[in-house]
Amino acid sequence: MKYIVTFLFFAMILFSQSKLDEANKLILKSKFNEAADLLETFVKDNNNADAYLKLGLCYKNLMLNNHALEAIKRANELDPNNVDILSNLASLYSTMGFDNKSITTFQKVIELDSTNIFAKINLAKFYIDSGRWSDAKFIYNNLVMDDSDNSFYHRQLGYIYQKEEDWHEAHNHYKFSYGLNPTDLFTISNLAKVFYQREQPDSAIAIIDKGLEIYVNNSQLLKLKSDIYFSLKNYSGAVNAIVRLIANGDESAQLYQRLGICYYQVAVENFVGDAQIPKLESAIEALNKSSIMDSTQSLTELYLGMTYKELNKNEEAIAHLENAHNLIYPAFTPAIFTNLAIANNRIGNHANAIKNFKNAMRFDSTNPNYYYYLATTYDQYYYDKQVPYIYYNKFLASGVNIEPSLKKYTIQRIEMLKESLHFKRGVNAKK
Repeated sequence: MKYIVTFLFFAMILFSQSKLDEANKLILKSKFNEAADLLETFVKDNNNADAYLKLGLCYKNLMLNNHALEAIKRANELDPNNVDILSNLASLYSTMGFDNKSITTFQKVIELDSTNIFAKINLAKFYIDSGRWSDAKFIYNNLVMDDSDNSFYHRQLGYIYQKEEDWHEAHNHYKFSYGLNPTDLFTISNLAKVFYQREQPDSAIAIIDKGLEIYVNNSQLLKLKSDIYFSLKNYSGAVNAIVRLIANGDESAQLYQRLGICYYQVAVENFVGDAQIPKLESAIEALNKSSIMDSTQSLTELYLGMTYKELNKNEEAIAHLENAHNLIYPAFTPAIFTNLAIANNRIGNHANAIKNFKNAMRFDSTNPNYYYYLATTYDQYYYDKQVPYIYYNKFLASGVNIEPSLKKYTIQRIEMLKESLHFKRGVNAKK
């Protein structure tokens, strides 16, 4: 009988193992639904941490994160110091947005296994994402001590120093990483940015061009190249990079606007007379495309106006320059200043009120009411009555759609102020 029980016990173990092996094969084939069904049946009769972990991973791949969390937490309960289980639990916490739980779980992994690179890299990622540069730097400096020729570690240190604006250290680590892996796009683009920050634009362009030999017509590198050339006012270089970007299908209002600006600058800086015309026409074509995509940009209208002016098409120039002005200062601008003035008057800030009434009048010189607003403000709050007297008279002289009640009040105040000022002048004369 003893031998029968022993045989049955080992048979059950073998059967259980065969079920887990079968689930593993299904997982390797990405048949997560089938594997999950098999594991769900298995864990009903078996408190097996490995089975719960695999079930959790199946759920995770099926985007059933809540079920995955329940399964992996159960695995952790059954085997609480298992580094693989804790690492997967930390990753799942991260996926679900439970950042603090993910951090503490990765920290526990590192406490249990100080050599766990996966946990260290993921923990450093959290630190980088939250701007904890010193903590992230501490992890990667330790990783570099163990593996000094790891290009990824140096790349990450370069990025951290770049965020801290320590351009010297960022340059050193990016350059070392680039030497180890010259095909990494992240390193290429960021090393170029650091060169530019260190006022070495030629080195920045050189590293970008090397990158473009590997990643031909890469939009990220071409965009960076055009930005650097544009900032250096090398408009011809910027044109070449932007044209390649557009040929890649990277079309946007901003890109066409910049292309138009560059063509304009190339024309006026490098050519004279009829030689300017092809570049100016190219500028108009690019700027018009930008305007079609986004008609709210005053800078586009400004350069269209300037370009038409250079072509001696002055009516078109005037139309676009007026559009530029209207986009910068929309029709409701006077209303903004008027209400600012009224609000400032109410809190006793009369100097600001006067400034804003004058700003409103500057944008709407046809509205005589601003003379009235200025007159009443000076009249009510300032000692010198000569100023409101002048503004009341200007208001009355405008004669344009003056409201009768305001007109009546203005006439009354003019008479009173005239008498007051006349009396004051008489007193001063006697003195």
